[in-house]
Amino acid sequence: MQSSSLNVIEVGMKPGFFDGRGDRIRESIESDLGIPTDSVGVIDVYTIEGDIHPHELDRLRTELFTDPVIQTSSLNAPLEKDFDSVMDEP
Repeated sequence: MQSSSLNVIEVGMKPGFFDGRGDRIRESIESDLGIPTDSVGVIDVYTIEGDIHPHELDRLRTELFTDPVIQTSSLNAPLEKDFDSVMDEP
């Protein structure tokens, strides 16, 4: 049996574009928990298992998962490096 590899695609809003989901989460943190928060950004993480050629993975990232007008994405690398905390949604 051949082993499959895991690949991760991360997708988030480009700088300067409004992140509506992030803003709703920020509002909930402030109203429900009383914690002042400057900003919240949402990054969707997709884990793909299988033996897929790197070119095809990049094509999936750019053509299927990412809206190139308003989003940015990465393949097997962290999309964001400058943040204070991370929350995982189940």
